[in-house]
Amino acid sequence: MTFSLEAEQAVLGSMLLSADVIPWARTTLTPEDFYYPAHQKIFSAIVDTFRAEGEIDLILLTECLRGRKQLGSAGGIDYLFSDKLTMGTAHNIRVHAEIVLEHSMSRRGLATLLAIKKELESGGGAEVLEAGADRLKAIVTTQVDAEDEASSAASLLEESTQAYEATAELYRQGKQFAGIDSGFGGLNSRLNGLCPGELTVLGADTSVGKTTLACQIFHAALKAGEAGAYITQEEQPHQIASRLERIEADGINPDDHRKGRLSEEHRIAVEGARSRLSAFSWWCYGKCRSMDKIEREMRSGRRNRHCPLWVIDHLHRTSGRGANRHLELAMIAERCKDLALELNTHVLLLSQLTRAKDRNDRRPRIDDLRESGSIEEHADNVVLLYRPGRYDHIRAIARGKSEAAVRELMAESYALCEKVRRGAVGSEELVWRENVALFGNPFHRSM
Repeated sequence: MTFSLEAEQAVLGSMLLSADVIPWARTTLTPEDFYYPAHQKIFSAIVDTFRAEGEIDLILLTECLRGRKQLGSAGGIDYLFSDKLTMGTAHNIRVHAEIVLEHSMSRRGLATLLAIKKELESGGGAEVLEAGADRLKAIVTTQVDAEDEASSAASLLEESTQAYEATAELYRQGKQFAGIDSGFGGLNSRLNGLCPGELTVLGADTSVGKTTLACQIFHAALKAGEAGAYITQEEQPHQIASRLERIEADGINPDDHRKGRLSEEHRIAVEGARSRLSAFSWWCYGKCRSMDKIEREMRSGRRNRHCPLWVIDHLHRTSGRGANRHLELAMIAERCKDLALELNTHVLLLSQLTRAKDRNDRRPRIDDLRESGSIEEHADNVVLLYRPGRYDHIRAIARGKSEAAVRELMAESYALCEKVRRGAVGSEELVWRENVALFGNPFHRSM
């Protein structure tokens, strides 16, 4: 059976030490979330005493349990007044409560699995598995729903005012956007940075550079002091680390790096980049192939760390649930948005586009998102990457003019912001730096 004696004691101790945390605890936990029956009784007694008296201490708790004839089954006087229930702190109650909740969900999950096993042994088929999957998912989502309390108009307006004042203070300090720095001035201006609670879909045709741009955005967030997590499904985690090394070192030829033929100067630059990257807070996952696995990793990460940015590379390599691929992808996008809201993080979801062969300029549009028009419905922002120099027939036109025209074309690159939930759509210029295979802001054009 899964449980944590220490975490349960720490939660109860926090409630006894600071009554201020009890309103939060009683809306987050239930007595059944505790494994030990004694702790179930103590939790109920603390909550009920606080509701009746407006305060709590060990004497009031003892009298409540004695009146309910539960003092002995709750551990007795010796247990209540021992140091076991004074190990928690109000500051850490959320972390300890997460541990209690995770064990609670695991126990309910195991119980549900046993019930499904019995139903299958009794002759149940696919319908049992489908219903069982819904029951297991409900175990996770029920707790989220329980935490969501209605807020009054006054409190919501107060929060809105506080949010605006926080943004205004950033502006007074010289910051031109509220969210995480993407590393690209045009994108920051258009999207207001990468804001928490938002889902951004980054789409591009094959080999245009969406993984490169995603890694550069991820790197910019780390440089800005944010923690981040990168889920890779097309490359191994160490290859993402290599990309970050080249970005941090800047000016490294990717082919030389890949083939181990760096000059001494560049080798030293990469070693320095590697040292600096090791000081940042980031994680890379290489075995998250399903949305269920991604969700588990995002949720479990809350206990030890908060990641303001999650990159998922990419949508069409992720498996999910749905009667067909269209519904499956729609559900994945919806869950990414829900997680962004719940975990107060920004999710950057990469997506393949259909090849726009019917358009001579190959400029992508939002309806090129492959297999699911509902992706754009769930996304807060949709950014499509466009490099006209990638296409042979467009290069041929430039080649007929001059070599300078070809170089200009190869550097030409755009981030097409086709959907911006809280802003105006439009195109932001980037520059493709051919010699280092990286994107840059327009001032890099001469490089």
